Amino acid sequence: MLGTVSLAPRQVQAYSDIVGPDRIDDLRDLAAPLRGLRVLNLSLSGFGTWVPTLLQALVPLLNDLGLECEWRIARPDSRSESAIRALYDGLNGDDRRWTPEQIQAWERFAADAAEGLTGEHDLIVLHDPQLLGMVPLVSANGRAVRRWVWNSHLDLAAIAPRTWETLEPYASRCTAVVFEDPSFLPPGWMPRLVQIVPPAIDPLAPANARMSRDDAAMIVQKWGVDAEKPLLSQIAPFQRAADVRGLIDVYDRVVAQVPDAQLAIVPTSLRDDQETRGYFDEIAVLARERPGCVLLPLGAQIGSTEVNAFRHVSSVVVQKALQRGFALWLSEAMWCGCPVIAGPAAGTLAQVVDGVTGYVIADTETFARRAAQLLRDAELRERLGRNARHHVANHLLITRYLADMLQLYARLMRRYGV
Repeated sequence: MLGTVSLAPRQVQAYSDIVGPDRIDDLRDLAAPLRGLRVLNLSLSGFGTWVPTLLQALVPLLNDLGLECEWRIARPDSRSESAIRALYDGLNGDDRRWTPEQIQAWERFAADAAEGLTGEHDLIVLHDPQLLGMVPLVSANGRAVRRWVWNSHLDLAAIAPRTWETLEPYASRCTAVVFEDPSFLPPGWMPRLVQIVPPAIDPLAPANARMSRDDAAMIVQKWGVDAEKPLLSQIAPFQRAADVRGLIDVYDRVVAQVPDAQLAIVPTSLRDDQETRGYFDEIAVLARERPGCVLLPLGAQIGSTEVNAFRHVSSVVVQKALQRGFALWLSEAMWCGCPVIAGPAAGTLAQVVDGVTGYVIADTETFARRAAQLLRDAELRERLGRNARHHVANHLLITRYLADMLQLYARLMRRYGV
C-alpha cells in the first residue's frame, strides 16, 4: 500500500546563481535549528501532477539543509479507486457519487494505509485530502507521530457540503494546515493553525530548462506553428471552465487587427469524461475553421519538452478564465520571459501583476485589444516579459517555498515542541 520514493540528491547551493548567495544563506539559517527533524511526506501519486513535481525538489533540498525527509506514496487498490475518484469529484463540488458505500471504501483505504505506516516521525505532511482519514487511525495505533500537517494544493472554496462533512473531523485533528491562497479554504472553517504558502516552480527542473529559439521553433513546427509569426498560446489543462470558446472569440478579434497572428491551444491534461471530450470536439471544429488556430490533438505526445517549446516561442501566454486553483503554469511561462494575459481569479491575481508582468482582464473585447497591442509592440512585450521573469524570481521559485515551509516547521517546534 505504501511505497517509498527514491530521489536523487539536490543541493540548495545550485540555486545561488539564480536567487543570489544571500538567500541561500537565509535558508541555511532557517534550517539550522531544525537539523534532524524527521518529516514524512505522503501523497497519492509519484508523477503527473503538481504535487509530485514539488516533492521531487522539496524533499532532497530539505535533506540537503539537514532535515531527515522522506516521501512515500499511498496507492489505492482496485477496491478503493472508485471511492478516491468520487471523493475527488466532491472536492470539486460534485458529491453525487459520494455515497455511504464509497465512504466505507475510502475508510478501508485509510485504514490500510495507516496500517502500513512504519518508522518514527516528528511531522507527517499529507499532500492529498484523500489521505486525511489516516490521521486518527495512526494516532490511535500508538505510532510515534508527533504532529500532522495537511498541505492542501486544491481550491476547496466550492467543496461539496457532504464531502466536507466527511473530511472536516479528520482535517480538524491536524496540527496545522497549509493552503495556497486564503480564498481556497472551505467556507467557514477555522483550523487551529493555518499558513498560506503560494506554490512555486523549480527553475532547475527539466520542464523549465532554457531552450534555444531554433530548437523550440523546430518542435512547434510539426504542429503547424510558424515561430516567426506572432503567437498567442494557452498552455493549460483543457476544461470548459477555462473558457476556450471565449479564447476563440478573442482570437477572431485579434486577427482583425494582426492578420498573421496565430493561436495555439496546448492541453497539458484532459479529463476523460464525456462532457470534456464533447467540449474538445466542439473546439476542434472551431480551430479547423481558422487557418492560424492550432489545437493540439487528443493523444498527442505533449510532454515537458513540447510544453517548454511553446512557452519559448509564444509572444504572449493567455489564460482566458480560471474557475479555481492557482494556475502555476502561468509562472512557468513568465519565467521564460513571456508576458501573460489572464482572466481575474485568485490564482492568477497572485501571479500576474496587472500592467507590470502582463494584464488581468475580464471581458473579451479588452482582452483582445491588449493581446493585439502586445503582438504589435515588441518593446512593450519585452519589457513586460523582463518584469515577469523578475517577479517570478522574487516570489514564485522553490527557494521561497522552502523558506515558507521551514518557517512553518519552526513555528510548530516553538508552539508544540516538535
